[in-house]
Amino acid sequence: MPQAKSARFNYSKRSWFLFNMDWKCLYALVVCVALINACSGSQVEDRLQSLLFTNYNKNVRPVESYNESLVLEFGLSITQLLEVHEKNQIIVSSCWVEQVWVDYRLSWNPYNFNNVSYLVIPTDWVWRPDIVLENSGNGVYNIPLSQFVTLESDGTVYLTPPAIFEVPCKLNIKYFPFDVQQCSLHFGPWEYTGEHVSLRPLYDVVIRDKYTTNTEWNLINSTVEIIDDFPECCPDEVYSVLAFTLTFARRPLYYIVNILVPCLMMALLTLLMFCLHPDSGEKISLGISILIAMSVFSLLVADIMPPTSEMIPVIAQYVMFNMFLIACSTVISVGVLSLHNRNVHSLHMHPVIRKIFMHYIPKALCMQRCHASIMKSHSITHDLSPHVCGSELKTDSKTGQVVVVTHTNTVFDQDEPQETNCNSSVNIGNGRPHKKAKHRHCRKADSTTLEQLLEEVMLIRQRAQHVEAEKLMLDDWKYVAAVVDRMFLYVSTLVYIIGTFVIFAQPEVLSSL
Repeated sequence: MPQAKSARFNYSKRSWFLFNMDWKCLYALVVCVALINACSGSQVEDRLQSLLFTNYNKNVRPVESYNESLVLEFGLSITQLLEVHEKNQIIVSSCWVEQVWVDYRLSWNPYNFNNVSYLVIPTDWVWRPDIVLENSGNGVYNIPLSQFVTLESDGTVYLTPPAIFEVPCKLNIKYFPFDVQQCSLHFGPWEYTGEHVSLRPLYDVVIRDKYTTNTEWNLINSTVEIIDDFPECCPDEVYSVLAFTLTFARRPLYYIVNILVPCLMMALLTLLMFCLHPDSGEKISLGISILIAMSVFSLLVADIMPPTSEMIPVIAQYVMFNMFLIACSTVISVGVLSLHNRNVHSLHMHPVIRKIFMHYIPKALCMQRCHASIMKSHSITHDLSPHVCGSELKTDSKTGQVVVVTHTNTVFDQDEPQETNCNSSVNIGNGRPHKKAKHRHCRKADSTTLEQLLEEVMLIRQRAQHVEAEKLMLDDWKYVAAVVDRMFLYVSTLVYIIGTFVIFAQPEVLSSL
C-alpha cells in the first residue's frame, strides 16, 4: 500500500509538471507567431507599396479613358468662425477640407496581402487635384496639404487637410445689429475643366460636429451648391465649382445694452424735459446736453459699421430719430420759454388763441386752471366808480364840465374863479366885507383841493389796475405755455412710440430678438 501511494503521487506530480510545461510552450508559441506576423506584416506592407507604386506616374489623372471625367467628392467641415471684419467685409474661418477620389491604379486584394485593407502614405506619392479657393481675400488660393493621405484597398484616396480661409463677404448691414449675413466659399479646380474633373459635394451641408461657438455670431444654416462656371476668356470651357454658403446671425445683446438702452434712457429724459418748469432755467441746457450725448453715440455707431452709402442701418436710424426728436424738443422748449416770458408790449392775446389754448386744448388734456386766477381775470373787466371822502366825480349833462358832487348835493363849477386863501375877505358896495361871500369863496377852494386829490387817486387806481391787468395777462400767457408744454409732451411720447415701432417692428429684427 505505501508503494502504491508513492507511485500515485509520483504520477500526479509528473502530470502537473507536464501540464505547466504545455502552457509555457503554448505561450511561447503564441509570442513567436505574433513576432513572425509582425515581421511579415511589415514585409507585406512594404511589398504592397512596392507593388502599387512601381511604374506609378503621379502626374497623370487616374482615369482609364482620357475622355472620362474624374469624380472628386469635396466636403467642408467648419470648426470655428474666427473673425468678421465689418469694415473690410472679410470673414475668417477655420475648416477641415475633405477630398475623396478613386485611383484605380492603387487598388489591391486584401486577401493576398495578409488582410491589409488600407495604407497611410505620403501625400507626394499620389496624384492630387489642384483645388483652390477661388474667392480668397488674402491672396492665398491654394489649399494647404496634409503630410499623409489614406489609401483604401479599392483605390479610394482620402485627403483631409486643415486650413484657415479668408474670404470677402458683402455684409448687409440694413438691420444691424439684428442682421443675418450669408458668406460663400467657392472651391474649384484651377487647371482641369469640367470634362476632366467633376466636383460633387460629399455632404449636403457644411459639417458642424466640431464647431466652436462664436461669442458674437451664431451659425444657423449652411448649403452646398454646384455651379458651372464659364470664364470670359474661354466661353466654350466649363469649370465645376462648389459654393459652400454659411448663414450667420449676429447676437445683438452687446449692442442692446451698450447703445440702444442708453438711447432709450436719453429719449425718456427728452420727454421729461417737457415736464420741467420754465422758471427753472434748465430746459434748454438739458436738451443741448442730451443732443451732445446722442452725437457721441452716433460717432460710436459710425465707428462700428462699415462705411457704405447703399443703406442706413436700423441702429443708425434709431439714433438719428432720437437726435431729431431731441432737436425738435429743444426748439419747442425755446418756444415755450418765449410764451412763458412774454414781452409787456405784446401781452394782447388774440381771441382765437385764447379760445383754443385756454378752453379747448386744456379740456382735451384734462388740465384745470386755478379758480382764483379765473376770478381775477374776469374782475379786470368791471369798472368801479371812484368814491373818495363821500364825494364823486360826475360830468354835467348840459355843459359837459367835470363837477364834484358832495353829500349835500352842492355843485361847484370847475370854470369859476378859484382862490386858494379862505381867509381873504370880499368887499361889497361900501367896501365892508360880506360874511356870506366869504363863506362861499372858502367852499370853492375846498372843492378845488378835493378835485386834485380825486385826480391823484384816480391815477393811482388806474395805474394799479393797469399793473394788475398786465399781471393777469402775463398769467394767461404762462398758462398757454404750460398747455403747449403738456400738449407736446403727449405728442412727443406718441411720436416716439410710433417711430420706435416702425423702426424695429420688422420681421428680420423681431426674428433676432
